[in-house]
Amino acid sequence: MSIYNPNTPVLVPKAYYSLFLKRYSMISLHTHKRCEIMYIISGKAEVNAFCRMYEDEEGLCEESERRLESSADFASKINSDGQLLDGFALCSDYCFNTNPFFSPEKFDTLIVPYLKKEIDIYRSLGFYTIKHSDGNITPIIRQIAECRPDAIHSLDPQGGVKLPEIRKLTGDSIALIGNVNCGLLQTGSDEECRADVIRSLSEGMERGYGYIFSTSNCAYTGLPLKIYEMMNEIRC
Repeated sequence: MSIYNPNTPVLVPKAYYSLFLKRYSMISLHTHKRCEIMYIISGKAEVNAFCRMYEDEEGLCEESERRLESSADFASKINSDGQLLDGFALCSDYCFNTNPFFSPEKFDTLIVPYLKKEIDIYRSLGFYTIKHSDGNITPIIRQIAECRPDAIHSLDPQGGVKLPEIRKLTGDSIALIGNVNCGLLQTGSDEECRADVIRSLSEGMERGYGYIFSTSNCAYTGLPLKIYEMMNEIRC
């Protein structure tokens, strides 16, 4: 998998990236966060942003419409160059480990209409879409599923997300990606890590289809390479 992000330095350690490229076919995904209709809010601006959800809902919706137009233009330009990418990974987080940033009602107003339009635009141009969010996505997973992404990533066990429950809520038409506990891979014993990898594989492949084996979040700096290699050996 080749992941291109023009605005963010590659944070995946070279050893992991080289190992991944040797083992897997190349799939090109664009992960430019500002192509998503509501991107990750910086820590310095989050209080103001959350206040605006209640004090300036109309303004936020207008910004989302403009961002949607920009995303559509960007995707069209890529498509006109010969579809150099296979799809888009929408990387904005929606949740803390405890609950989403939004109430279900606010999520319906501020996110769902624009996320659905964005995914529809990408699909009409022949692109796949993966929707990512860390944290406890369970309370809003049905709403995300109704936007019809091709896959949903992270399924963060540190946020209490359980693969069997998510599969029941999303149905069979959306692939699930992740759920291996990336925090545990960094801090746990070999036995704990092995058990979590096997659990994720077993739960994800219970139906025999519709699951892509992956860590939640990513293989980041600080995760021991030997654990990452062990994870992939178990998969094989």
